[in-house]
Amino acid sequence: MSPKVSVVVPVYNVAAFLPACLDSICAQTLKDIEIIVVNDGSTDNSLEIAQEYAAKDDRVKVLTKENRGYGHTMNLGFSHARGEYIGIVESDDCARPEMFETLYNLAVQNDADVVRSNYWNMSENGTKFDLVDVLNLCDAPYDSAFDTVNHPDILRGSPAIWTAIYKASFLKDNGIEFLETPGASFQDTGFALKVLTSAQRMVITRKAFLNYRVDNAGSSVKSGAKMFCVCDEYDSFEEHLARNPQRAEAFRYVIPSKKYETYVWNYNRLDDSLKPEFMERMSREFAEAKAAGNLKQSAFQDVEWLELNELIENPAAFSNRALTVQYPPQDFKEHRRTCCANGLISRLRMYASFIKHAL
Repeated sequence: MSPKVSVVVPVYNVAAFLPACLDSICAQTLKDIEIIVVNDGSTDNSLEIAQEYAAKDDRVKVLTKENRGYGHTMNLGFSHARGEYIGIVESDDCARPEMFETLYNLAVQNDADVVRSNYWNMSENGTKFDLVDVLNLCDAPYDSAFDTVNHPDILRGSPAIWTAIYKASFLKDNGIEFLETPGASFQDTGFALKVLTSAQRMVITRKAFLNYRVDNAGSSVKSGAKMFCVCDEYDSFEEHLARNPQRAEAFRYVIPSKKYETYVWNYNRLDDSLKPEFMERMSREFAEAKAAGNLKQSAFQDVEWLELNELIENPAAFSNRALTVQYPPQDFKEHRRTCCANGLISRLRMYASFIKHAL
């Protein structure tokens, strides 16, 4: 009999964090799961740790292979998944006990393609937690199924692919998989965008379950080989979306906005020696988008629109200058409701803050 949820855990040299991760999945209140640990050629003792868990819990299955990168690791794990739904837990993160039971029940109740949740940013030492709303930039509803074409701004949020479960048949029917560029980065980007633009029945809960360990994400990228990985992700995504022109049209203007946000984040992390070449690529791609009529000022913040048009006309002027992404302000009431749903504040305190905010 197939499990309700298959949880895929990609592993590469994470011995320090892997036991806590696997403990959190083995302790799920939903017992009918399988845990697929995919070791991507680790050189520490990550494989031995995973095998120890498999010896203790027959729900844990270990796959091991030579190092071929995140995309290949995830696709291999998904190909072995037998569950009705598939979830992801990164090997340095932890899932709170009720995560997969709650997401699965919502999925069944709503016949959902995807069920997402909010999440917690966790400090590297696991002592501090900050609540993150995945719908902060979108007007989609919580707790009821919706078609993403009716809420295209859902693309503007974090990829956060590990906050969700995905119906296995939905992924298969839509040909959704990870790009397998060896040694590449950003391989969650294309997967997330393919999911978000394909889902006709998505459900999002206010509850937050996944503790996402925040590392040094702002560190500089010095490898020219990785400079254009994010571009490869968008090429793969846009090729995928083009197969469905009707849905592509619904996301026509938000895609360049999301791409600009992602490219700017990548550009600002690049070593100064790499920035001019990436800026030329940015300028060319957005000039093509402008010529095709796909850039819409209302999809950008004012400072973004100004800089975008400058870089199209004269990319050399930006050589080593940082670019700006300006997010819309967080919806105060929605975030307070999310805080209340996750037990950070009482309902009384929530309503009191509404009154104080209105005065």
